[in-house]
Amino acid sequence: MLIIKTGIGNYLFERGLIYMLKQKDLLLSVVSEELDQILKDRFGYRNEGYGGSGEHNAFEVIKFEMCELANEDIVDFFKENYGLEVPFESYSDAWNNGELEDEDVDKIIDDMKAILEKKFGHTELFALWLTTLNGVKEHYTDEDLEYVNKYFFSDGLVIPISDLGDQGTLFIMAVNPDHLKFEEVAIQ
Repeated sequence: MLIIKTGIGNYLFERGLIYMLKQKDLLLSVVSEELDQILKDRFGYRNEGYGGSGEHNAFEVIKFEMCELANEDIVDFFKENYGLEVPFESYSDAWNNGELEDEDVDKIIDDMKAILEKKFGHTELFALWLTTLNGVKEHYTDEDLEYVNKYFFSDGLVIPISDLGDQGTLFIMAVNPDHLKFEEVAIQ
């Protein structure tokens, strides 16, 4: 068992389970090795030149992910980890079968927003996709890429809302990612 003490809480890592103690009752079920590593290290990587719109507003990113990309993991992650209640088993099936109207999706996002605002204690929240260095190398580089950004979390609360393993984790935070400390890291 490994306990990491930070300014805002303690992380307890044991058999793939992550418990964030004293962090607004955040308790996660089993997560990927990559998410486990990012939370333990308090940093993650991304290629700013690969995709992405530059949008960091948490709820705009969530809506885009759910409506344009049909990212069902966000809903599943919220259901499993944060108690989101939805009237279907699979978000992607409901979306693809036309069972969801725009107002249904808006309601789900409003429920997610309420959960996040309660955990953070305020309404201005931001989103950022991060992965491990190996994840960036595997999925988000080409032969011309020389550097990627390594983002460091402040002592503030960060909450994962989608865990796609080495493809990345979508984090919600109170700090605009433009204000996070980062450094360029050479891809080798």
